[in-house]
Amino acid sequence: MLVRHLIVLTIGSICFGNPDGTYIAPLIDDPQRAPLVALLNTSNISQNILKSFGKQLNEKVDELIKQKFGDIQHRIQGLEEKSQILETDLSTGTQNRKGKVVKLLELG
Repeated sequence: MLVRHLIVLTIGSICFGNPDGTYIAPLIDDPQRAPLVALLNTSNISQNILKSFGKQLNEKVDELIKQKFGDIQHRIQGLEEKSQILETDLSTGTQNRKGKVVKLLELG
C-alpha cells in the first residue's frame, strides 16, 4: 500500500512540476496508521513517461467529451423530430392528443 501512495504522489508531483525536482510527500503507513514523510527526487524521470501519462489523460478526456457530445446530439435530434411532427400536425389541421387524432374545426 505504501508503494501505491508513492506512485500516486510521484505522478501528482510531476504534473505540478518543481524546478529542482525534489518533493516532500506525506504518507501514511496503513498497518500501523503511522504518519511518514518521503523525500522524492523526480528529476531523472524520462520525458517518455510524462508524454505517455499526458497522452493517456488526453485520450480519456477526449473519450468523455465525445460520449457527452453524442448524448447531446441524440437529444437534439429527438427534439427536432418532435417539432417537425408538431409542425406537420398544425399545418394539416390535426392535433395529436394522448394517441387520438382530433380534427380541428375551421371557423369561417
